Amino acid sequence: MKLANAASNWSAARLLAVSLVAWSASAAADSSRRARDGAERSALLRLAQDLIWKASAPDETIDEALAAAQLVEQILRANKPSRVELTATGLLGAGATNDAAVGEITALTSIALRGERCDLAEVGVAVRGNGSGITRASTGGLELRGWGSACLANGLITTRTEPFVEGGEGFRLTILPMRAKIEGAFNAAPSLTAARAHRPSRYSETGYEFSMDGLRFSRGDAAKGVEFVFATIGERTQWDGLPSEARALYEVTADFGFFRLYRDRPRTAMADREFDILAFNLHGTRGSKDAALGEVFPLRMTGVALGSDRLLLDASLGIAFSGGTITVSSGNDESAGPDEVIVSELPDVTTWSTRSGVSFGDRAQALGIAFVRSMATNTDLQLVLENRATLWGQHAQGRFSGRGEVFAGTARRYVDDLARDERFGGGYLTVDYNARDALWLGLRAEALHARSNHAPADDPFIGTSVSIMATLSLSHDVWTWPLP
Repeated sequence: MKLANAASNWSAARLLAVSLVAWSASAAADSSRRARDGAERSALLRLAQDLIWKASAPDETIDEALAAAQLVEQILRANKPSRVELTATGLLGAGATNDAAVGEITALTSIALRGERCDLAEVGVAVRGNGSGITRASTGGLELRGWGSACLANGLITTRTEPFVEGGEGFRLTILPMRAKIEGAFNAAPSLTAARAHRPSRYSETGYEFSMDGLRFSRGDAAKGVEFVFATIGERTQWDGLPSEARALYEVTADFGFFRLYRDRPRTAMADREFDILAFNLHGTRGSKDAALGEVFPLRMTGVALGSDRLLLDASLGIAFSGGTITVSSGNDESAGPDEVIVSELPDVTTWSTRSGVSFGDRAQALGIAFVRSMATNTDLQLVLENRATLWGQHAQGRFSGRGEVFAGTARRYVDDLARDERFGGGYLTVDYNARDALWLGLRAEALHARSNHAPADDPFIGTSVSIMATLSLSHDVWTWPLP
């Protein structure tokens, strides 16, 4: 089954995004010229004008600088910054796995610019050392993780009728709301509860993810409306163990569609409401073999209220397939080289897929049940079809916070031309108690049991693994700067 049409749509979406960015920059520049011609200006724009004119800058430089100042002002107005936070956390842990005793020490720090709708920017780094592995296939060592994120909640350009009255007849048009994140890991240990395609051994990776809504239209209520062209695009490189040329796996992912009905909920809610009509999910990998996986959903629903915003439904039913072709387009950038074509060399499998569930509560307290059927690959270039049912709960009020889940399912692993069935079950529990001020006492526990009648005795995916650890952590807001 070919993904040529889906790939062309993906390329078209990326080209449309580039065109929208160029158009929005042009619109901002035109707006700055009007500001120079005497229209009413904000304090930020007046300051930018004064600084540039005093430097006797050319008209083009003035236009560009004013456009940038106006863009920054609009971003900050749409998602008002509330404070800057610098936090640090230190953790000591001791416990055991089913193989040996284990000890851990972790240090984490992050700095974030908090906003009303989302965090405008955040960067962080964590260093973790332990004396034993999280699974039988792991070894102890030093682990590093780093991440960064940015959020443009209301896009680059927002147009609305004046005055825009909530519940009235006005309309609002927002172009290119965006979110982006980058992350990296060095010698990281996977969780026992990870998807069955993930190898139970240490890994390193680098990658990014970029989410964008091409255009949002709302009328009378800015919290609900219609989106045209939405996409989440990511790339990642992963290695078994430490980074090296051997066993490197390059991944590219794209989740996109062309029409969405949405309703934004407060940040305390479990999810926003989204109806995606004809959505696509592509996953291409390049390693010792190439793989091209895809999913098509005629209708994908997320956060549908069942009589209350505290009782939400996720439901989707689509077609998943593994034999195909994915074209990674470089767009109009000639320096990026020709388009990259990934042709699947894995077994050709076509089946149904779903991501469905029900949750009750909010981010402070919630319970839920979910069922997921999906396909994925790993650095061994195995194709894994997994069915997983999960019961979960979380609590984050007062001095106690925690989250736990239990799960069970089946997996079909395609090794070369052979298919092997597995059954698995397990769970995890994380509990923290705020003993005093910034001091926390915690408990971490994970368990997994997997079996197969056809797996070799030394198969790392099969067996029983248990990990339990008591923790003592100190988490402190080193510096907080409230913003006016």
